[in-house]
Amino acid sequence: MNAIEILKNNGELIRDRYGVKRIGIFGSFARGQGNDNSDVDVLVEFREDSENFDNYIEL
Repeated sequence: MNAIEILKNNGELIRDRYGVKRIGIFGSFARGQGNDNSDVDVLVEFREDSENFDNYIEL
């Protein structure tokens, strides 16, 4: 399972548990060019009412 599939399969859980408004992937994995040596670039926008720093660290 790749990073995009993990986010799709767990998106609702991640949003609810960590106060995430939006989450997405950019870079090589988003373009379908990721490989075993690639990092995963993730952009997370937290809801204003969440404890952003604590949720960021836990996520």
